[in-house]
Amino acid sequence: MKKGFSGVLWLWLALFFVIALPSRSEASLLKVWAEGRGDVFSGSSDLFAELDSPFGGGLEVGVEILEVSLFGELIAMAGDWWLYTLNLGADMDFGGEEDSVRFTLGFYTGLMYFEFPDLPPVIDFGVLTPEEQNELVNRTGVCANWSDPTTPCPGIELIHSELSALSSQEARFSGAALGWNIIRLRLGLDYPVASFFYLGIAAQVGYHLIITGEQVTAEAKNQLVDRYASKYSLTPETTEKLRQVVSAEPLDTDELGGFNYGMHIYARLEFGLP
Repeated sequence: MKKGFSGVLWLWLALFFVIALPSRSEASLLKVWAEGRGDVFSGSSDLFAELDSPFGGGLEVGVEILEVSLFGELIAMAGDWWLYTLNLGADMDFGGEEDSVRFTLGFYTGLMYFEFPDLPPVIDFGVLTPEEQNELVNRTGVCANWSDPTTPCPGIELIHSELSALSSQEARFSGAALGWNIIRLRLGLDYPVASFFYLGIAAQVGYHLIITGEQVTAEAKNQLVDRYASKYSLTPETTEKLRQVVSAEPLDTDELGGFNYGMHIYARLEFGLP
């Protein structure tokens, strides 16, 4: 992982020198822009597989000083998902004279933040056989202090209530994901309808690290099960079954990396100083 990251860092620095420095003498002193856009967006991580649709749209605003760009995006996605990004990098324009198409090649690095509806805690004792449920009830001793002689102790329901309360606390991050686009390449072309108004299309691909709230929650539940097993001296077999009950999984860092890619059309207002 460390070796791969070092390679990406060297690639990022090489691209900066290739793109930004040779055109520095022709660079605009300052450029600011704002655009409305329609997006098609996807990726290789499991997060993107949960999208109802790859289509979305939103806003981008940015500033460029001597070829160094800083811009943010706000994208509304399907299923009440939102994507926020903040990006820093460099780009270079080709063409763009009056009444001509402008090509832009850029590379960036930056943060991504996804926001989506919270996922309710999932607790399913149906994965346990009746014998396993009885073993869990006996080992936890939840019925030891049951004082109502007219009603049988609802043992598994008491455990369900206890785990639901704990899982709800652990699941408070389930409606979010945080990522870092280690490197993001973008190629765009647009046409100046007016001196400050452009219509265009762009394509991008990035390599990212993303950790989702669901992964954080699954890891938190995994630790919760460990504490629960330690508290009640559960057998390893029962402990593993309990992980299935609450959808607990250890965090696998190898699953954090992946690619994202997309295209968007845009209408841009752009103003600059030569």
